[in-house]
Amino acid sequence: MRGPLGAVIGRYPSSDGNAHIGGIIRHNRKCRDVAFLVVFIAFWVAMIVNSSFGFNQGNPSRLTYGLDYKGNVCGDRHAHPNLQQLELQYWLNPNQVYLSGLTNSQFKLANARSICLLDCPLTSEDTLNWVCDYPEGDIRLSMDDWIDRNYDYYEFLTPEMRNTSLQLQGPCYPVIFPSVNVYWRCQYVARASNVSLRHWQQMGGVNINEDIIMDKSIHRSINARSSVLKVEEICLFVY
Repeated sequence: MRGPLGAVIGRYPSSDGNAHIGGIIRHNRKCRDVAFLVVFIAFWVAMIVNSSFGFNQGNPSRLTYGLDYKGNVCGDRHAHPNLQQLELQYWLNPNQVYLSGLTNSQFKLANARSICLLDCPLTSEDTLNWVCDYPEGDIRLSMDDWIDRNYDYYEFLTPEMRNTSLQLQGPCYPVIFPSVNVYWRCQYVARASNVSLRHWQQMGGVNINEDIIMDKSIHRSINARSSVLKVEEICLFVY
């Protein structure tokens, strides 16, 4: 059987020449890796600074909700205008969505004009619905009235504004494609409403592209967001 470890330690000198007596190290102990200690302290200082900045300036809602064309987070009551309860991101211009889905296009869906809505717009069975931009400038309408009117103030537009709307330049845009809420994004249904499209053409509106790539373009954006949500769920489960 082996003897006590202390007896062995006390019998042989250490590598630096200092003897170990009775299992007790007699030489002076000290930190031998000062450089690593400095790096470790710097790491924790950086972590504290970064966490403080994230706590004060960060907005976790950006991981879930989309942004409108002004950079506001949908659902943010501190935004201008007040977007409380308007949590769904909706892309106004279908041709921009189409352009973002083209393989060789430099235009990104993030650059397409979008606003925040309470619910996703639907097409009409007998007329053309409109979704208009936030009521600002010459449009004398409150946000509550805008919501109550299903975001439509086309009848209040001047002839010049109506003409720009028919060119898909706003402030009002036609609802040609029905949409559904998927991860707080209004996902276009790729097939246009025949009734809405016919009304649009009769009014002299510009050509609207219709293709499955519109659906795919938004779907890619939704998948990117949903993957973030899945990571969040895993982290919450682990912790």
